[in-house]
Amino acid sequence: MPCEGIPEDKQVITGVPVRKQIFEQLRISREEACAHFDLDSRKPVLLITGGSLGSKFFNEFVVRYCEKLLDKDIQIIWQTGRAVADKGLMADIKQRYGSSVYATPYITDMGIAWKAATVAVTRGGATTIAEILCAGCPSIVVPSPHVADNHQEANAAYFAEKGAIIMSKEQDGYEVLFEKVTWLINSNETRTALADRARKLAIMDASDRIAKLLTGWL
Repeated sequence: MPCEGIPEDKQVITGVPVRKQIFEQLRISREEACAHFDLDSRKPVLLITGGSLGSKFFNEFVVRYCEKLLDKDIQIIWQTGRAVADKGLMADIKQRYGSSVYATPYITDMGIAWKAATVAVTRGGATTIAEILCAGCPSIVVPSPHVADNHQEANAAYFAEKGAIIMSKEQDGYEVLFEKVTWLINSNETRTALADRARKLAIMDASDRIAKLLTGWL
């Protein structure tokens, strides 16, 4: 996205680099991706990820609405963050929710997770949004309100306006997020439109663009 306060002729849009591993993982089938997480590819999958530290808001959302989501036959990949694991809660989560919920402190194979997801709920960091675009994953982005200059909301608002993601806010509450999740999972037309727009905005060669730019300055 363009930078405010800097003349356009002084800007070069390179995109945000996405790891090569993610592109490689996106080549597998959805069936293989779901099998990686021991999930059924015939059922929808909700990916919830709040980054390496996790998200208290997302974790509370899962605790409150997990049963309702499971009742709708929605499986969950839940990246909890390290704090949940440090409290020794992972075994309790597995025992409580069974095989329909894949809970893990950190997802190392994000490309596989994007591929398995019917819908993702994420934060609005630049790298996360870059991965969403490259994966073409229909996503609801909930910007963290605890970041400098509210930059995640700016990121999310820009791409929501382009029709590549749906934005929700923490202040909207858990029920609004639940309604958006279930609506999007049940709206194949909207998911397809989001995926198409996301891929059109994706910059797949961001690393090469940056390298070419830097070497041109040497």
